[in-house]
Amino acid sequence: YYRFRNDLPEDSGKEERVFQIIHYTYRRNSYPEPKQIMKTAKSTCWSKRVEFGLYTSFQGGVFQLQKGDKIWVSVSNAPLICFDETSSFFGAFMLY
Repeated sequence: YYRFRNDLPEDSGKEERVFQIIHYTYRRNSYPEPKQIMKTAKSTCWSKRVEFGLYTSFQGGVFQLQKGDKIWVSVSNAPLICFDETSSFFGAFMLY
């Protein structure tokens, strides 16, 4: 779950700003190359007149993992992400 920053630079005279992030979830197991298991793209447009914006991007999936498997997330355009600990996070749940 990622939240876009709200202190992004102003465009010169444009009414709307368009930004995009793509985040990927990968799995690595006994094979030498990691496998992409999820991908999400989020574009957002908002008016310069808004006072705040909570523009979010998230993924959800269920995967059967084996002992030794590893999962991680990669994000494009990291400067667009609000990295405050209350805004962006990664979580996983184990289901039996």
